[in-house]
Amino acid sequence: MEEQLQELRRLASRAENRRRETGIPRVAMVQGAIPEHELTAVYEPMVNLVLQGGKTITVGRSFHYAPATYCVMSVDLPAAGAVHASASAHLIFRWR
Repeated sequence: MEEQLQELRRLASRAENRRRETGIPRVAMVQGAIPEHELTAVYEPMVNLVLQGGKTITVGRSFHYAPATYCVMSVDLPAAGAVHASASAHLIFRWR
């Protein structure tokens, strides 16, 4: 699994510090530190795979995601998020 994770990290390294579409419908990636106030929104249904660094999502209570873990949101959900570590990388799969 470590080999696949390294390959995904290499691919996500091209994303820069903003969401970048991948060319695959509804699959995007982001890398870098994102200010917490930019992560407060109504999140669309998605799977967020944390490749490196970490992310905290607060929806009533807080959930922390470490590298090689993921978060699934199956409905539109108001939430606040925070990315941890300047070298964080995430793949985001949306199904809308």
